[in-house]
Amino acid sequence: MGGGAVGVAIPSSWCAYRVVSFPYRAPARVEGTFRFALEGRLPAPIESYVAEPVTDIIAAGAQGSRLTACACPVERLELLLEAFRAAGVEPRIVQPSAVCLARYLATRGAGDGGRGGWLIRLDGADCEVVLATEGQVRACYVVSLVDLDLSDPASIESASERVGLVARAHQIGDGGAGPEEITLLAPAGLSAALAESLQRHLVAQVRQPGADAMESKWLVAYQAAAQVARRKGSVVNLRRGELAYQSFPGKMQRRAALALALALATVCMMGLYTVRGLAEAHRQIAQALVRQRAVAQEVCGAPSSVYALEAAVADARKEAQAVERAGVVSCIERWRDLMLRVPPALGVNFELLDIDQTRIRIKAVAPDSKRAEEFERRLRGSPVFVPSATSKMSRLSTGGISIETELRYR
Repeated sequence: MGGGAVGVAIPSSWCAYRVVSFPYRAPARVEGTFRFALEGRLPAPIESYVAEPVTDIIAAGAQGSRLTACACPVERLELLLEAFRAAGVEPRIVQPSAVCLARYLATRGAGDGGRGGWLIRLDGADCEVVLATEGQVRACYVVSLVDLDLSDPASIESASERVGLVARAHQIGDGGAGPEEITLLAPAGLSAALAESLQRHLVAQVRQPGADAMESKWLVAYQAAAQVARRKGSVVNLRRGELAYQSFPGKMQRRAALALALALATVCMMGLYTVRGLAEAHRQIAQALVRQRAVAQEVCGAPSSVYALEAAVADARKEAQAVERAGVVSCIERWRDLMLRVPPALGVNFELLDIDQTRIRIKAVAPDSKRAEEFERRLRGSPVFVPSATSKMSRLSTGGISIETELRYR
């Protein structure tokens, strides 16, 4: 992977967002004290978070100022970085997906004029609501939809009602007007019905760029890649303090940064964290069942041995660990394997990557048919992947060969 760099976009639900105010405006003073202003406004002590401003310092009142900050638990970031390091990768930046979505709004010309642009994105069982101005996050809310079946019209109405309550609460707290226009990123099968419902609840025009759920993750990853490739200006980065990025020897190549960072959509992070969480839950349940059986024996008058209980707990732990090892497929390692099979010198540009626990979906463009065939040959010769028999190649009117394929894991 040469001297390339990696940018990671984490789910917005991992972070808390807070607006903090100051009676002064000096940038150095604000940047040095904003973490203290978050004390008492987070579920745990500030020392257990990495905090980072996601907006510039904004004038407020005669001499005061304010900014929006995000805070992510250190424990989650350490787990994330540990997983990447196990795959031989060291991310240069880590930032919330809300930051990437704010930049996306700016690239589309939304959010200008001071009032800000609103973006709503369905991401699995969560709905992100992001308010951004000039490419910066002013506010971010994550609405849980885990109890709703969005194939049901009544559930779509319930989802829109929840988003509407969040928007009105923000409007009251911020003292501003509601949204005039909203950008919606949702799966194609839900987008039209959800847009119609949101327009009724928010009394605002909803536009649909046409990105489906997978492509919305991709544009989040693309914006993270653009942040890595920037050479000037400030970049939101949760890698601070002890988690600060240690640069590799050698010069970073702009093209390599884009090629590597584009692959890291938030779906990889969510999949990794969820699998580990399930394994931990399995471990806790197994231990609870052992204790329950021991208590039941004691109540019924049968002797309960402490040593037998400890042995049973040890067996349960071994069983849970075996389940964990068998069930975890590292999306990060599969992405790394793919990057190693397709070096930058081949000239293949990825337009889309969707990585989960079972397969990788790819859309790419090769400069010519010879390199497209070489790309396919490299994938078929991989000891890790099994290419799909339904791969598609087509010649583009603008030149080059379009490649669509799916790789299963061996």
